Order: sequence, then C-alpha cells, then structure tokens
Amino acid sequence: MFLYIITSMKRRVFFILVIFVIGLLIPLQTNAVDLPFGGQIEQIFYGCVNGISVTLSAPTPGVFLYTPASLSYSYGPPSHVDQWLLGMAGPIMVCMVPCHVGTCPDAAHSGLTITFHGSSQ
Repeated sequence: MFLYIITSMKRRVFFILVIFVIGLLIPLQTNAVDLPFGGQIEQIFYGCVNGISVTLSAPTPGVFLYTPASLSYSYGPPSHVDQWLLGMAGPIMVCMVPCHVGTCPDAAHSGLTITFHGSSQ
C-alpha cells in the first residue's frame, strides 16, 4: 500500500512538471503594448545608428524612434519637419550614436519605437 502511494505521488509530480515545462515553452507575445500616436514632426534626427528619431507635436507629443523594422505606408519613413505621422508605437528604444568607443546611447533622442505609421507627403 505504501509503495502504491509513493508511485502515485511520483506520477502526479511528473505530470505537474510536464505541464509546467509545456507552459514555459509556449511563446508569449512580446510586443503586447502598442500605443496610438500622431502629430506633426517638429524635429528630425538622422544620427541614430539604429533608426531615425522624430520629435512630434500635439496631439501626442514626444520622441519616437523609426527603426528598420518599422512598417511604413504610402510615403515611407519620416523625411522632413512639418510632416504629419499617425500610427502605433511600442516599447521604449534607446538611440545609439557613434562615439569613440563604438556606439553610445543618446537619451535625448530615445523614445517609443514606431511599430507602423502612415504619413503626409
């Protein structure tokens, strides 16, 4: 009887471990937070190694980073001041600029990553 109880407990522990490992293997959505944004470009900075930094005016002012992974509609990536952008932005990304040791972070031009956007001409 005692041996049966131990064997039964081992099966339960094994079953729980299998369920736990399967749960860890299921991929989670990493970009679950996309925020809508829109506004007119007040400043554009092409010095980022990993993208283009744009500062937008109202209605959603702030700094946004256009990366090679960003999706553009119709008129392509942000190109000039006074252009209007509208789209979705994801997690914060740091603008990397060339410096004497390779690349260094530039906090002034870091902001939300543009996931996709449409723009005026």
